[in-house]
Amino acid sequence: YKLAKLNLISGRKAKDSAAYESAVNFLRQGLSLLAIDCWQNYYELTLNLYVETVEAEYLNTNFDQAEALFLSVISNGKTILDAVKVYEKKIQFYVAQNQMREALDLDLQVLEMLGVSLSQTPPAELKVEELVNLPEMTDAHKLAAMRILMTAMPPAYLADPALLPLIAFTMVDLCVQYGNSSFAAYAYGFYGLILCGPLKEIESGYRFGKLSLQILDKFNAREIKSKVYALFNIFVRHWKEHIKATIEPLQDGVQSGLDTGDIEYVGYNGLLVCWHPFWIGENLEIVEQRLEQYINLAHKIKQEHFTICLLILKQMLIELVQGTDNEYYLEGDSFNESVMQRMAGNITAIFYSYLAKSILSYFFKDYSQSVKNAQLAQQYEVAVGGTVYLCEYKFYYSLALLAFFLKTTSQTDIKADIEIVEQNQKQLKQWADHAPVNNQHKYDLVEAEKARFLGQVLVAMEHYDRAIQGAHNFGYIHEEALAYECAAEFYLSLGRNEFASLYMTKAHYGYRRWGASAKFKDLESKYPELIAKVSTQYQIGFTSNTITTSTANEKSSGLDFITVIKASQALSEVILLESLLEKLMTIVIENAGAQTGILLLDKGGKLFIEAQADVDQDDLTVGQSIPVENSQKLPISVINYVTRTKKDVVLSDASSEGSFTIDPYIIEHRIKSLMCTCIVNQGKLIGLLYLENNITVGAFTSDRIQVLKILFSQAAISLENAQLYANLEEKIEERTREINEKNLRLNQTLHELKLAQAQLIQTEKMSSLGQMIAGIAHEINNPVSFIHGNLDHINNYT
Repeated sequence: YKLAKLNLISGRKAKDSAAYESAVNFLRQGLSLLAIDCWQNYYELTLNLYVETVEAEYLNTNFDQAEALFLSVISNGKTILDAVKVYEKKIQFYVAQNQMREALDLDLQVLEMLGVSLSQTPPAELKVEELVNLPEMTDAHKLAAMRILMTAMPPAYLADPALLPLIAFTMVDLCVQYGNSSFAAYAYGFYGLILCGPLKEIESGYRFGKLSLQILDKFNAREIKSKVYALFNIFVRHWKEHIKATIEPLQDGVQSGLDTGDIEYVGYNGLLVCWHPFWIGENLEIVEQRLEQYINLAHKIKQEHFTICLLILKQMLIELVQGTDNEYYLEGDSFNESVMQRMAGNITAIFYSYLAKSILSYFFKDYSQSVKNAQLAQQYEVAVGGTVYLCEYKFYYSLALLAFFLKTTSQTDIKADIEIVEQNQKQLKQWADHAPVNNQHKYDLVEAEKARFLGQVLVAMEHYDRAIQGAHNFGYIHEEALAYECAAEFYLSLGRNEFASLYMTKAHYGYRRWGASAKFKDLESKYPELIAKVSTQYQIGFTSNTITTSTANEKSSGLDFITVIKASQALSEVILLESLLEKLMTIVIENAGAQTGILLLDKGGKLFIEAQADVDQDDLTVGQSIPVENSQKLPISVINYVTRTKKDVVLSDASSEGSFTIDPYIIEHRIKSLMCTCIVNQGKLIGLLYLENNITVGAFTSDRIQVLKILFSQAAISLENAQLYANLEEKIEERTREINEKNLRLNQTLHELKLAQAQLIQTEKMSSLGQMIAGIAHEINNPVSFIHGNLDHINNYT
């Protein structure tokens, strides 16, 4: 038995060092040294050897060997406490083999043996700052119950989500009644999940999530770190922070699980390490490379749920990158009918599959299939409560419904479906209020599509641009591209082909950056006239500040659309007005073939010259704010006409053709090529751009005008944003001046009060001194008077 004990010690050390194969060998050797009557005569040693061997076999994914040992412990264990650890492993066996219902039933059975029933109501109002200082839990039965309740969460989540709140309530109640332990970190994180999800109390849920990390550190609870990291980063963090913030902690959760043998939570953390980068628009090639590593890991640790959900993502990537010839989405070598049969009882995986099909159908414009799959997913929606998947589902379901309405002539059930969109939007708005970094652009894009469907043109324009800007600001490349695509189709429906061309080109570029080859090729096939219109007309080269033309005639071809997009993007990134004016004039002059350019901005209904560029003089000035009527460098009749009609003027030889030949400026300077165009954002006049070339007739060719139109659409947005920012800066400066002036006056008043107080104190001092001197004089005067009054008596006496 001494040798058996030594093998037990060696096996534990090997297991703690993650040398699981060595651990199994030591522990099996220890078991082989036990006698037939070991359970009767060496109970503690035998129990420990069996429990440790069950765990080691589990960690080596030797589930059949572990099963036989488990039965021996259950048969011979004296108390429920002796058997709790093997029950825990048995539950984890079931989960690993995707037998969620069996796992949950065993959880409830063991809890009953421990004398714990599930709480039906939420805990009374709890103060987070008080919970952290609760005494330590010492009751062995309650500690065992906490351990079993931890194992109940995953199968309940995957098979019977209605039990989740009850399990969380029970764990927190046990902490409040009996004190904290390392398991309290899991309890509070789990309760945070319930608050953020079913109870919709996101701020409170986030505080409990943070509390779980605090308790984890307090107890240095290494064995459950993987669990706690999974809860916080899968179910809580994204409601307040960018999804990107979860990825590194999830990777830490994987490593911690591998280090401690928590292979179940290796799977949960690893699953989201792969899916979260996909949701935030990481390049699909990088997503795929990481995914292959985790699929190999999933096979190695034999976590069926983990494997199935990763295969769904893999098939999505294949169809986004390579496309599919199959008439059904999410059907191929990685994921097919045989894999789907393995999902029975796993409602989370079933939901994933329907969501993936709905998204793929939507991206490739099979809107009826997208709606159908979203509807099929709805009955399993509870399986993704609290996760990013729920946000994505509401987003794509609404988009699919609206796109289907726009494409179909049937009006059946539209009212009911619009109500679904409204309900989805209500939730998205709530989530956007807490985490605009993840959800605001989604809400705005659905609002834009809804406004398009309802015929609210200006509202749609505003929300498309908001969605584009929001997705861009927070790095959602794929959803920025999607917003551009939707906006392009909107402008195309209005007959605004120039805008449609710009937006579709940006969508095409965005999908390229994302790596979705099948998607951007699908755009090329569906909208060749929009993308090709930009990509075959005009060849330009790009540097950080300028765009230079390589040809200047009507037959020029091969516009590098990526360069145009980068130039447009460069304009979108400038917020200071003077810097924007400089960049805009540089880009415009060099691409327009102009000698002179003047930019006028509207200020309160009046036009002011804000930027002038002269190629011959190599001069660029900004910020003069010269009233247009005071300028001697413009054909005023042209400016007035464009301002009044909002129509562009392009003249090949202004001195001899058109309606402005008698304009004094044109006559005096013998102007040849002339162009004047409006810069408009959402129907509002932002300003005018005037260009001229006095050397060449017909300098402003149609291809150059096309490039300028593309740039002007972005310039209009950027100029308005820059003006708003400048106004805001001015108001801030004005307010700062007011505050400084008030502070100065306050300081002066305070100084005067201090002087007055000092004078008052001095006066009081002098008054007190006078009284004191008078008193002293009186005291001196009394004896003097006495002496003086008695001098005669003294004289008589003497």
